[in-house]
Amino acid sequence: MGRVNLPYVDRICDRRGVERFYYRRGGIRQRIPGAPDDAEFHAAYRAIHASFEAGGTVSAEVPGTFGHLVAAYYAASEFAQLKASTKSEYRRYLDGVRKVWGRLPVAKINRGAVKAFRDKLADRPATANAALRVVKTLFAFGVDACLVQENPAKGIRALKTSREGWMPWPPEVLEKFAAESTGAARTAFFLALYTGQRRGDVLAMRWDAIADGKIAVVQAKTGAALRVPLRPALVAELDRLAEERGGREGTIVQKADGSAYTDDGFGTIWNREQHRLGCKWPFHGLRKCATQVLFEAGCTPQEVQAITGHATLQMVQHYGQGANQARLAEAAMRKVDGGS
Repeated sequence: MGRVNLPYVDRICDRRGVERFYYRRGGIRQRIPGAPDDAEFHAAYRAIHASFEAGGTVSAEVPGTFGHLVAAYYAASEFAQLKASTKSEYRRYLDGVRKVWGRLPVAKINRGAVKAFRDKLADRPATANAALRVVKTLFAFGVDACLVQENPAKGIRALKTSREGWMPWPPEVLEKFAAESTGAARTAFFLALYTGQRRGDVLAMRWDAIADGKIAVVQAKTGAALRVPLRPALVAELDRLAEERGGREGTIVQKADGSAYTDDGFGTIWNREQHRLGCKWPFHGLRKCATQVLFEAGCTPQEVQAITGHATLQMVQHYGQGANQARLAEAAMRKVDGGS
């Protein structure tokens, strides 16, 4: 046994004189493919070493594979610096792709493979585009970290989506979910529908943030600090929930033991409840529903923005495009004719 001039690397010769190299640290040993003269060897070594230096553990994934690239990204500072909600979103997409590509050598994942991956999600173009963005980010990291030679996702165009973007829930689906949903999914549904907030902000809402008929929200995405008035239907649902739990402590959306949900943990129970009720509509569509209700009630874009916290009035108006045109048109004509 000998040692090459790299920290934590052991060289082992078998009975046939074949050399193998391992990264040994903290009681863990992982094979490094190739030899010290190979680029593949040094790329794998850097990924494993970076994982330990970042305080993580060596992935069981084989160096040089897509799975190992994902593990190296998770251990890197680029991933550590992301917001918690962004990390959760990235993991959701990358872990799904890793189940399919995990053992593939990254060198064999070409532009055609990435386009085929995108096109498998073509029936959900918004999801396909989001997943493509994450894969592009992963390979860009890989190029910078010298784990891959090129980014096969670079330059691949997003799929066309409808101008409406996120679709609001149909009235009959809203009614069914409001009438039949249970547990944390029900609570989150009511909070999202009646406050117009994003999922992460809904999960962060606390009982002690409610005062004077309003709930305080600091949006994770924008940093906007809002005080959103509670509508009667939401007040009734919260009163029922507090009576059921016997108190108003912690986060409003919580597990049976009173602890808060992670985004991934909530996603599991949300999908399960949607499947049970046959109401498979995006959570973010509730934000669009809330925006449209405000417009239909005659609110100005500025008033809607004060509730939803959208960063720009342009985005507010984009979300309100599907508001009931006939109702708004009648209201406009009443103003023209001097009616009420």
